[in-house]
Amino acid sequence: MRHLVELNDASRFRENLLTPTTLVVVLLLCSSPRARRVVIAGGRSRRWNQVLAAMALVDLALLPASYVGAASRSRTSASARTGRSSSASA
Repeated sequence: MRHLVELNDASRFRENLLTPTTLVVVLLLCSSPRARRVVIAGGRSRRWNQVLAAMALVDLALLPASYVGAASRSRTSASARTGRSSSASA
């Protein structure tokens, strides 16, 4: 029964995390091509290209990072309930 409660807690955390994370990812995805057009059309410096490349990498990493955070949170809260350390339960 405890396992089902832990799975439910993890599921609720992911559900609450999904909407804001998805919103940020979609906004970054929409702004990235527009910013790229401004940089290309405006003849901006190389620094702007580097900033946009970094923004694209961050955008790609956001969603997987949020799930890794959810998994580690789930493992930490489960070990806290059972009184075990997370390294011992891994």
